[in-house]
Amino acid sequence: MVPALISGSLLAAVPVAEQRQAPARSEEAFAELLQTGDRAQLVAGCRESLDEGLNNRLRELRLRLLELNADTDSLQVVFADTRALLTCRAPDAALKVLERISPDADAERQQWLQLQWQAASAGLDLRRAALALQRLSDGSAASLNSIQLSVSLPSEVGAEPTLRSALDLQAAQLEAMGDLSTASSLLQQEAETGVATARRLQQAARLMEDQGKLVQAEQLVASSIDLAAAASAWSLSSSLLEDQRRYQLALLDLPGAAATNARRIRLTRRIGDGMGERSALLAQLADGTADPPRAQQLIDRRDPLERRRGALLDALLSLEESREHAGATDLARLDLATQVAIALGHRERALDLLAELERQARLQDLPWLRDRANRMALTQSVGNPLRRLEALEQRQRELLEDPALKLGITAVLDPERPLRQLEQFQRQELAAARQEQRFGNDPFPGSYALPQLLEDLARLDQARFESGSWQLPPSQFGELSRILSAEQKDLEQSRLNAVLTSLELDSAELQQGQMLFAEFVRKLNERELLAKARQQDLDAGQLNADAIQQQARWLALEQDLDLNGELLRNLAGYGRSPAGLDVLNKLHHQQDLVRLLKRQKEEQLLAQERLELLELLALQSKEYWDPNVMPVPAEQRAVALTQQWRVFRRDPSLTSALLLQQQAAAIGEEAVELEALRMQLAQLLPRGSADPEMLQQLQELELRLRSPQARGGHFGPSPPSR
Repeated sequence: MVPALISGSLLAAVPVAEQRQAPARSEEAFAELLQTGDRAQLVAGCRESLDEGLNNRLRELRLRLLELNADTDSLQVVFADTRALLTCRAPDAALKVLERISPDADAERQQWLQLQWQAASAGLDLRRAALALQRLSDGSAASLNSIQLSVSLPSEVGAEPTLRSALDLQAAQLEAMGDLSTASSLLQQEAETGVATARRLQQAARLMEDQGKLVQAEQLVASSIDLAAAASAWSLSSSLLEDQRRYQLALLDLPGAAATNARRIRLTRRIGDGMGERSALLAQLADGTADPPRAQQLIDRRDPLERRRGALLDALLSLEESREHAGATDLARLDLATQVAIALGHRERALDLLAELERQARLQDLPWLRDRANRMALTQSVGNPLRRLEALEQRQRELLEDPALKLGITAVLDPERPLRQLEQFQRQELAAARQEQRFGNDPFPGSYALPQLLEDLARLDQARFESGSWQLPPSQFGELSRILSAEQKDLEQSRLNAVLTSLELDSAELQQGQMLFAEFVRKLNERELLAKARQQDLDAGQLNADAIQQQARWLALEQDLDLNGELLRNLAGYGRSPAGLDVLNKLHHQQDLVRLLKRQKEEQLLAQERLELLELLALQSKEYWDPNVMPVPAEQRAVALTQQWRVFRRDPSLTSALLLQQQAAAIGEEAVELEALRMQLAQLLPRGSADPEMLQQLQELELRLRSPQARGGHFGPSPPSR
């Protein structure tokens, strides 16, 4: 038996038997170690430096080990120094030490070559590692097959290291070097067991596939299936059958591929392999098409995308199909579809939906919704100059409809004046609000703002008891925490009720205030709950039956609770005197003015950006166009995807879908690629073409496996919206 050695790729491991070293020694102690330490002490210092991440010390220790016995002619000293440097993770230095001597005796030369392989492998010098193994076996594959080398340290004290055949290691190194022919020839050597031989033949077949030798690959894997089956290695047998079918499809042996898949279905059912059976049933679907190789490629590519994106894409397409709704419900559908598309990462659909949402908001004169849609479009279009230009022009149209501001020469000479005036009004309003706070008597004397007091009382009344504590609704004016213990809630309720009583408000004013703020808190709470429900739907990838109605309600609440809207401004001034309201109205007027100024400034910046985008996309007239200005490659690919997406939407054919899929795959747009894949499969698998019984089996299997595809059924033709 060859002495156990450690593979270079696993040298980072620390033996379990080694306990963590004591804290790093002082600088003085380390200097003494470098001067007087022997090999064992230096190796202990390496372990300490590795544990503590002291890379500078590690470099010095390696240099010291390298020069420790530089003049020796003792083979055993060279071997010991080599192992020490490998422990210190210095494979290049270990190779330098080995170069000091070249033994002739067989046993010593074997040990020297093993150490050379170990050091070269650790240093990722594949050529040198492969050459060491070749010399170790004298070029004999049979000899190489008989050598066992360690590839990992023991996992626990007293355990044996993991051994691998030198032949497998040599084949892996040759494969990494690109010598696939020699590697595949080596792997056809018989291993110690039938299962190991089958695994070797499977890998050899895959290397032959990479070389284009499909006939030889299919023959190899066919012979390995019997070896695996004889050893009852059913999982390996299923994998080999899958490989064999892939080679048969590539060779256009369609009857053979169908027979192999039928054999695999029987095997997966026999061993209870649900995922394997599902894969085989999907392959049976592909075998029933006019182009099984192409269908199988599409299924293989689609499957992982379905697991990650399919459920959300189903939810999005279900919203696309419900276009018969009108009015506010249609706006809610568009807005909800936009949220789903963004969560899905489908920017193309999201931006199309936002453009339609903006159009509908403009037609129905809903400036707040139009503003929201346009701001979202600007955010989503980042990185795509074409989409950015369109979103920018859409936003410009909105901003240019704002009322004109005639500020005169003062605004030109002092553009910061409106902001200073706003800050001045804010200070005045704060002072007025403090003056108009109501004073409460014992047992809680002090001044209180009526909106804050009434809102906190309403929040306490509408709190929910969950998980051992009281959850309060969100707040706008209130100051209470959102989570209170039962004791805290009772104390706060008692305190605030006592304060409210001590204020001695007019009964009509009190009743109206309690009613207004109770309704306000209810709206705040409902909006938050609806947003949470929507997020839960998005996380689950499945919308509930009332999702559109809930989104319509959320949008209505979003409009009502606008920070600059009438409701919040009226509530902020509740209980104020005419003088206090006058100050507050002046503040609101100045806020509106500043907001218009900001929008005016935004339009000016967008106008400049529009010119830059026109130049970037070569849409300017030739006299302004700079041919040296081009989008970066990532932006060019994004623009090309948008252009192909529009071709696909106009003409959803196999050709347009294939081009869209290829472009989407190249830039990682999984949602777009999945939609294009579905369309191609729908063309190859028209409704009614598959065996209904087999489809039923597949759907039941997917339900049992809780696959996201079970909710969709993506084996029929796509609806028109796709």
